[in-house]
Amino acid sequence: MTTVAIKIVGDDQVVAYLAALPSSLARMILEKFQQKATETSQHIKADLLSGQLLGVKTGRLRSSIVGRVYASKGRVTINIQSRGDVPYAGIYEKGGEIRSHVIRAKGRGLSFVGKRDGKRILVPEVELPAIAVRGRHYLEQGVADKMPSLIEAIGEAIYDARAL
Repeated sequence: MTTVAIKIVGDDQVVAYLAALPSSLARMILEKFQQKATETSQHIKADLLSGQLLGVKTGRLRSSIVGRVYASKGRVTINIQSRGDVPYAGIYEKGGEIRSHVIRAKGRGLSFVGKRDGKRILVPEVELPAIAVRGRHYLEQGVADKMPSLIEAIGEAIYDARAL
């Protein structure tokens, strides 16, 4: 799973304040954070993964992006992540190298068009050379784009809780 996490951790006074909130107010704050996490994941899908940073073939990477909020005493974590069912999510986020490997046909063979005569040929396997993949940083970019809105939401949620 590829994740960009925003951890909200305060000094002892802020942690004590958040921990002492009634559960209804804490839920309200977490709902606001979840709304912002969802907005951020939607921004990544619509504005970064619909052909802008990466070409779309199947849409699996785009549909795997989710925003989730986790809370424990005195700590809130907003995760913007690709669910673990897209194995190439990490390499497109961070970059890296795909090692050389052999691709074997599952059926009759792998089909290719010949360069010289344009005829289709079937081969039982091909060797893929090592490929360097440049990181596209779609999660980091999406979070950076929405950071002012996230910070504003955090301040508003805490202010609203204090006013109640």
